[in-house]
Amino acid sequence: MKDTLTTLADSSARSNAELDTLQSTIEVPISRVAGEPLAWTPRTDDVITLLLMVSVFSMAWVAVQSWNFVVRSAADFFYNLIPRRAIPTDESDIDDVGNNFLLHLHVCFLIALAFVCYKHALNPEIFADNAPYLLIFKVAGLTALWYGVRAVLYRFIDSVFFEQWQHLLWHQTRIQSVFLSSFLLLVIVVVEIYFVLPPTIYILALLLYILLSRMVLFMKCYSTFFYYRGGFFHLLIYFCTLEIAPLAALWRLLEAAS
Repeated sequence: MKDTLTTLADSSARSNAELDTLQSTIEVPISRVAGEPLAWTPRTDDVITLLLMVSVFSMAWVAVQSWNFVVRSAADFFYNLIPRRAIPTDESDIDDVGNNFLLHLHVCFLIALAFVCYKHALNPEIFADNAPYLLIFKVAGLTALWYGVRAVLYRFIDSVFFEQWQHLLWHQTRIQSVFLSSFLLLVIVVVEIYFVLPPTIYILALLLYILLSRMVLFMKCYSTFFYYRGGFFHLLIYFCTLEIAPLAALWRLLEAAS
């Protein structure tokens, strides 16, 4: 009887030892506590997805409404403006995008979303607790205000130093730039959200987008206003005052708002 009890005790001890060894070899992944909310990401946000769908349809609608403008922009965006110095000074031959207000609202939203994605790419935990809807609204509002102030400055300076036809054509050029570059910005934002680019690649894409858009405007600004001898110096002053400096000011405002 004693031998039987000893054998059972030894078997139980071995079983417990084997069980402890088995449990120690099993790696249990550390997960969030049950009920704890997941960190926010734009990819899984239904509101962001819905707004992007509305954005795509709104851009398609603006393109359809402004089809003549789109065709002309693709055909003669880089033509030489110097022979057109004698065009009429009224607005009869200056066609803008069909709905400039909707276009600028759309671009303000894309800039806000691109900025939020930039912040999220640098620090994924920055929006761990709450979705940045307030930040998107603030950035879009600041961008809209920036567009309005810059438009007033352009109108004032152009009316003082240049002819009416130059102001009208430069206004059209800026609308063209906003219209065409908004498609590129939409592609960058969508790719970043749904394919999760590395932060370096995403930042380089944004910088390339800004650089290309400013270079095109720089060329068009020269051919519109400063084609005379020695006008390159005036071009630098004008362009840095109304394009580069306001862009830097907008960036500082967005950084302060975040």
